Amino acid sequence: MATSFLAACIGNWHKKRNWRCLENFLPHTQKQPAQHAYEPGYLKVGKTTVPWVVCSYGPYKRENIEIFYNPCEVKKPPEIQQLYRQLVKEINRREAKGEPVPFNGLGYQLEKFFVGYRKGEHEEPILKLHFRPTDYFTMLVTDNRLDEPIIINNTKTTLREKYASCINLAYSPVPEFATHFGVGLMVVTYDKKIIFSERGPTAVDSFVFFPSVAEGSSRPTDALHNGGPDPYRTAVRGIAEELGIEVRPEQIKFLSFGANAVLCEYALCGVVYVDHTSRDILEIRSLGIPKDRWENQRLHFVNFSPKAVAEFMFLHKPWSPFAVVCAVHALYDAFGPAPLTDAFKNAKIVLSQKLPE
Repeated sequence: MATSFLAACIGNWHKKRNWRCLENFLPHTQKQPAQHAYEPGYLKVGKTTVPWVVCSYGPYKRENIEIFYNPCEVKKPPEIQQLYRQLVKEINRREAKGEPVPFNGLGYQLEKFFVGYRKGEHEEPILKLHFRPTDYFTMLVTDNRLDEPIIINNTKTTLREKYASCINLAYSPVPEFATHFGVGLMVVTYDKKIIFSERGPTAVDSFVFFPSVAEGSSRPTDALHNGGPDPYRTAVRGIAEELGIEVRPEQIKFLSFGANAVLCEYALCGVVYVDHTSRDILEIRSLGIPKDRWENQRLHFVNFSPKAVAEFMFLHKPWSPFAVVCAVHALYDAFGPAPLTDAFKNAKIVLSQKLPE
């Protein structure tokens, strides 16, 4: 494996942790074999095409998110296994020298999913998610390095070109990747402010605007009785660790399920209305209570309205695709399509991630 690939994995590990009206997707053309040609739909917000695939929109009741788990890891191709071994070797070398190294946290790989199911007289949407185990190091050598040049079978390519070019993320994850799973939440305060986090200099995606809370599901911390991830447990934990406040699972409303097309990772996007004011949250933060306070250098409290959020997004940059989809869906849920469409019709949002040309 090229030295530059390993150096990128290690050197940037601390920076690399990414309804009908809104399904106004802009087709995106990719180079693919003709027999597999398709045009994946990316979220279109005003004049900005966001590399996020909305697989389904709920909202989802807790009992309608069905979680399945297979405790056996998905076997990775030989070249990815080799990347993993060399990454571990390099991490061990650096650790022996007393250098900072990443922790290999245990997570969940989304293996497959099914949307479109309905139940009851109100046709409540059902989401079926199937998981396998994975870890952070697998994410470092796959999801976060998809566009690094690599030699496979004496041919120069990238992991994206090799494994993802013929996959439509709206229907299937890429099995060769880690496909980490998590949740993104917009928190709305008692005084009607929506919170955006601005990442810190040593955090994942430093200086990028994120949702109020972005949290990956962790094993076994967030596990259900069957071993699979409980997204509500992940959400409650994330809010406590990043904002220092406690919420009940029933306060969390998951609105949509989708994929970051740059990372080929999936997440549930939701909103939670809390009993704390913006001042309350800032006072808690000033005490140093949130465990992961260091991840965000600043919290921004914006009036919870389509117009105010659109203006804030226009004036600040860069934005993670995760933040854009979470915010837009929270606004849609609260205000409906007309105010949202009007506020964002001319929006130009500077994004932190984009797909290769």
